[in-house]
Amino acid sequence: MLHDGIVVFVNERVDVIEVHKSARKHGLNNSTIRALWVNWLEQCWLEDDSPGRVLRLCLDDAGRAFEVIGIVFDDDRVLVIHAMPLRQSTLAILRRAR
Repeated sequence: MLHDGIVVFVNERVDVIEVHKSARKHGLNNSTIRALWVNWLEQCWLEDDSPGRVLRLCLDDAGRAFEVIGIVFDDDRVLVIHAMPLRQSTLAILRRAR
């Protein structure tokens, strides 16, 4: 479903996952980004605000690591705003959050 440049997917828990065009900046397509968001290994909240940003360490089907950031709204909607191969600096953020 396309709405103002944002593609909307619905996951198995009926939470709405929106993919912002900025998340596709590094060449990932919408279905890959959605699959990454739901297949995460570790996550941390980047802020306590509502809506808050969540950073996730995710793996694709080939086992490659990616960093994905989504804004999580109170009604469980998610707007994914960033997705790219995992950087060491992002891994350090996740480790500090443990």
